[in-house]
Amino acid sequence: MNTLPPPFSASDARQLIDHGWRLWDRRPRVREVVWREGRRWYRLRATNFRLLLEWRWHGRRGWQPGYYRWH
Repeated sequence: MNTLPPPFSASDARQLIDHGWRLWDRRPRVREVVWREGRRWYRLRATNFRLLLEWRWHGRRGWQPGYYRWH
């Protein structure tokens, strides 16, 4: 698998995770939230201990790991 470095900084990732968390609050029973900003798609998922932010370019397949935050 070809893993690309995230095209955003750690501080931008914090803002994206916060945004995804607010989206998730509106739909509490879903397993993940997905949204689009510009040409990038973002996905926020959760494990028991952390929130995982993943990303991909518009039109491409496969999610790339981004950043995570301990829950």
